[in-house]
Amino acid sequence: MAVIVGFLFILRDRRWQPLALLAAAVAGALGLDDIVNPLVDRPRPPSAIWIGHYSEASFPSARATQSIALYAMLAIVLGIRRSPRARTVLWSTAALVVILVGVSSIYLGAEWMTDVLSGYALGASWVAVIVIATLVSSSRGTGAGTPIRP
Repeated sequence: MAVIVGFLFILRDRRWQPLALLAAAVAGALGLDDIVNPLVDRPRPPSAIWIGHYSEASFPSARATQSIALYAMLAIVLGIRRSPRARTVLWSTAALVVILVGVSSIYLGAEWMTDVLSGYALGASWVAVIVIATLVSSSRGTGAGTPIRP
């Protein structure tokens, strides 16, 4: 989804920044999860309650980390130059999808609630780092335009 939306921006507006922001959000979330997960190495819930098969540690939730990074950045990118009402709809939809991803991981027995909450925190922190870096580079004149400002 990130690649498709990013390429649509390239084709429509000749802007590569949305693709770069979405790629950074997804790649960074994957990388952070790959770093933190083995460090903490928290076991999953008992296999008796699983609906499916899971192999690696569960803290933080990779699904929650990736979903919040992707959908938050998607809401930011799609919300540029939109009305407050449209941004509210975008953010509400993103929040609903992210919550459903977390609830499904808990329901399937794949992760504890604290794993999902930590995934949300890790993903949201990563998005905040990207937004801050983009705003700082834009204010210093090193960025190409202001891709995050409404």
